Amino acid sequence: MKQAVLIFLGVFLLGAGALASETTYHLKVDGISCPFCAYGIEKAFSQLEGIKIAQTDLEKGVVVVTMEEGKSLDEATARKVVVKTGFTLRGFKKVPKP
Repeated sequence: MKQAVLIFLGVFLLGAGALASETTYHLKVDGISCPFCAYGIEKAFSQLEGIKIAQTDLEKGVVVVTMEEGKSLDEATARKVVVKTGFTLRGFKKVPKP
């Protein structure tokens, strides 16, 4: 029983540590109105080094970019990607870790 509890705690703590090390950004982007637009900007971000995933919320006009462990994204780089794909960056916010 003790071993099962220790194994569970070990797996839980390892998983929590992995999530805590990722950095997420919310980018407010003007002009994203369809799934094709979302695909284009997500693809552009996914080609950058250190990007784990980029997802678009069409209703809010927000691109959520999650970085790999130890990587970060600066506003200038985000702006270049957004402009290159034909949109306008209106907001760049690093989401605080819980």
